[in-house]
Amino acid sequence: MKFFLLLFIFLNSCDLDNGRLFPEDSDDNDIVSTASIPKIFTLYSGGNSNCYIYDSFKVKCWGEHDYSSIASSNPSSMSLGRGFACYLDQSNDVSCISNRDDLDVSIPTSVESKSISQISSGDSHICAIDDNSDLYCWGSNESNQTEIPSNVSSSEISLVSSGSNHTCALDSDGTISCWGSDDDGQTTIPSTIRTKQFSKISIGSKHSCGIDTSKNLYCWGSITVDRTVSSDNYDFLASGEHHVCAIDSSSDLSCWADSEYGFSLLPESKLNYNYLGISSGSGHTCAHTSNGKTVCWGDNESGQLEAGTLP
Repeated sequence: MKFFLLLFIFLNSCDLDNGRLFPEDSDDNDIVSTASIPKIFTLYSGGNSNCYIYDSFKVKCWGEHDYSSIASSNPSSMSLGRGFACYLDQSNDVSCISNRDDLDVSIPTSVESKSISQISSGDSHICAIDDNSDLYCWGSNESNQTEIPSNVSSSEISLVSSGSNHTCALDSDGTISCWGSDDDGQTTIPSTIRTKQFSKISIGSKHSCGIDTSKNLYCWGSITVDRTVSSDNYDFLASGEHHVCAIDSSSDLSCWADSEYGFSLLPESKLNYNYLGISSGSGHTCAHTSNGKTVCWGDNESGQLEAGTLP
């Protein structure tokens, strides 16, 4: 799932009907706002965890797992999956650490010597792009999500996003390709979308989303964007397991979810912020605002909303 975010300089039940809805705050909508801090940082979310990496390489994590030990490697970026994390050091070497006994996240020999430019962690698999725009995937392959199609392996890849059991990638022409599980149509790109050029992608459990070069947002699979209520000119997006959020050029944030998962949608009390970036985990989202706050909402079962006192 697309569970990371580059930030700061550049974050009642409802019948959702795949529309743009903002439910009333309730006891199920946990929200945490952190104090403004005059530091440069990057926020990453995935699974039930979140981490900051500061410009000093200090790492602050909260939620289900603490990955702060990677600070000793001076990480430049990271990507969080379900119970594991992968990160790049200053030499663009990739490393992964795991809290799971059922998943081998060891770096394949084909990747060990590569200079990696981007990593993306899904539920149980990882994909990485090297400096030659070649794509590599490893980890769980129960739905062939790490079996890179020939048309993708022969292309220059610019961006990759890992979901629960599927993967999507963009080539240098902005063409999107998806493979793996298709039980909800998440890898079957609609004909009206297939010819568009994309600049960003983010996928979840059973949905895939992208922003095209004209800044229009499209989703397929278990989530679709109702274009009669959505604006254009989107700049950022982040997918959780069953939801997606996007920020438009006016710094307004909108969220959509597939049915039964409204807990992760944006609470009405948070509509008046100007948002700079977003990052989503399995059932929660964190966003950074123009007044220097990190605001989180959604599932808080593992304390993933409780950033506490930031360094």
